[in-house]
Amino acid sequence: MAKRTILQGATNQTIDVFILDSSSTTGAGLTGLVYDTAGLTCYYREGATATPTQLSLATQTVGGAHSDGGFVAVDATNMPGAYRLDLSDTIISGANPYVSMYLQGATNMAPTLIELELVAYNPFAALATPTNITAATGIVLSGVTHTSAVIPTVTTLTNAINAASVVASVSGSVGSVTGGVTLASTQGSYAPAKATDNVGIDWSNVSGATTANALTGTTIANVTLASTQGSYAPAKATDNVGVDWSNVSAATTANVLSGTTVATVTTLTGHTAQTGDSFAIGSGTNGFAAIKVDTGAILIDTNELQGDWTNGGRLDLLLDAIPTTAMRGTDNAATAASLATAQTDLDTITGTDGVTLATAQALYAPNVVVPDAAGVAPTVAEILTTAMTESYAADGVAPTLAQAVFAIQQFLQERSTATTTVTVKKLDGSTSAMTFTLDDATTPTSITRAT
Repeated sequence: MAKRTILQGATNQTIDVFILDSSSTTGAGLTGLVYDTAGLTCYYREGATATPTQLSLATQTVGGAHSDGGFVAVDATNMPGAYRLDLSDTIISGANPYVSMYLQGATNMAPTLIELELVAYNPFAALATPTNITAATGIVLSGVTHTSAVIPTVTTLTNAINAASVVASVSGSVGSVTGGVTLASTQGSYAPAKATDNVGIDWSNVSGATTANALTGTTIANVTLASTQGSYAPAKATDNVGVDWSNVSAATTANVLSGTTVATVTTLTGHTAQTGDSFAIGSGTNGFAAIKVDTGAILIDTNELQGDWTNGGRLDLLLDAIPTTAMRGTDNAATAASLATAQTDLDTITGTDGVTLATAQALYAPNVVVPDAAGVAPTVAEILTTAMTESYAADGVAPTLAQAVFAIQQFLQERSTATTTVTVKKLDGSTSAMTFTLDDATTPTSITRAT
């Protein structure tokens, strides 16, 4: 069984596997396998209790980029039986320390078992050298000279001298101190510091604190005045100035703020509200603003009406249809003449009472034959001696009198029978007019029209 050690969680891993030829007596490798060879499968199982899962094999080349399930022969001539197999990241990412893989199924293929050992370290990484020790504890460097050794950042020093220890043991005047030192609270003058540190002064411990203390060459940052300083609070260029009017002398008189920009005022005390005529006209209940709202509502309500009044709108078309002369007199005269003619024709048809048909009128009496072009109705003799036009009703459709006569005549005079099919011919003796089906070819008892 082949074994392979791999860093747990590594990605795009590829291994070589050797597959034996089961038909060989010399232990030769099996050649000719490809990813889709009939019966060839690959399964893997994580740890001792997991269920086998299939790794679907895919096409691959010997030097191709990694592709999950990629399977290809390495070299059938120089390495017969050796195959490249690309593992999926899922196989390597499990928490179990080993994975078993099993390939089988192809003709003459000996089942191949592979075991992957997954470790938490990279077995192929270079070993750390003494200069790269990062998390060591209890290392003693005394008694040995470490020339050119680089010690990384030290987070804790045991028995080291710190600034507090120095301050506690210094008394009197200190001329010069290098590095950041925090003075004890009883040292009220200056706290020496690095260039980037701020200097703190405890004025309660400065002798003559109420007199002028020279701070020559010192830059003073923001200063907050005590509440008793009622004039101006000095500030940086980007800061706002606050005025405590309770401490300003003559606060009720006019105080000039020339060149001062006052921000948004949220509350004014003592001002007079604008309630005069000019305010009411502009913003009052019936002012311009309210009128504008009402006008907008009117425009919305009359929008459809405005469209109706436009040229071509509904109301415009109705107005155009109203007669422009006295009840359209010319049109009415023409209409009256047409109505009179129509009434005369109606009287001819129905009689003057409008109810009883004029039976004496041969042109309109019911159930009479339509006259010829000369207006003369045919006689009975003419009807019976006039040749009819040949015609046949379709199967299932009610026939006219002529169609019924032709169907009966031709069925009696011009038909032929072949087995169970009866064919009726037209007057020409050759064209089929209709067909019937018999229920029996020799002793029929019923006949049904087919076409």
